[in-house]
Amino acid sequence: MLRSFMISSPWSLLHIFLFLGVYMQDYCLNFASTSQGSLRRWWSDQRMWIIRGLSSFPVGIIEYLMKRMGIVTQKFNVTSKVVDHDQVTR
Repeated sequence: MLRSFMISSPWSLLHIFLFLGVYMQDYCLNFASTSQGSLRRWWSDQRMWIIRGLSSFPVGIIEYLMKRMGIVTQKFNVTSKVVDHDQVTR
């Protein structure tokens, strides 16, 4: 049986404290000190990280399922972009 979440519980206060602490640590130590950003810019950066993180999961799941079903997925070859003397003469 699931218990309902109660704010008056000491454990919920711990979770709220940790949640706010992580965000404040990220803002104070990482964002404000390195990029001299504002609070609004930091909040926008947090939202973009969430969007990037959540959008990669559906793409990864689709890629995995297509590979498991034997459907050809996109492939690419990593090539050297350095131009050496032999390539110039060709």
